[in-house]
Amino acid sequence: MITWYDMDRPSKMAVVKNMAEEGLSSKQMSEVLGCPAKRIQDFMRLWKIKGLPRGGRPGNQSALIHGYGRNTIMRHNQKAVKDRLYICEGCGLNSSTPLAVHHKDGNHYDNEIFNLQVLCQSCHAEHHSFERARDERGRFA
Repeated sequence: MITWYDMDRPSKMAVVKNMAEEGLSSKQMSEVLGCPAKRIQDFMRLWKIKGLPRGGRPGNQSALIHGYGRNTIMRHNQKAVKDRLYICEGCGLNSSTPLAVHHKDGNHYDNEIFNLQVLCQSCHAEHHSFERARDERGRFA
């Protein structure tokens, strides 16, 4: 299967236009093409390709959760995180300054409360240490 990175610009334009006409969202396009949704959105904006309106399909009820809009839910999530921002969920360290907020699934755009974890710098570094490149002796490069 061809991915986003294997195509040239005219092919990308044709594929994205076809997918937009079929009614796919940028997230759905990104899953099919194997690239981030932001890349698709930027490409569509740059080449003025019309897609779905912001927020998904018109009348999309998933934008509302229990009658609250996305912004309201995000505000509630931020408040809940602020309340627990001084205690590390990894080691229990009690800090006088705010600690780092870790996204459990690695998606920095997913700010749902169950995806966020408050960690001290040490615990947060442990979670991300496998992502960093290492040399032949195992040291960080």
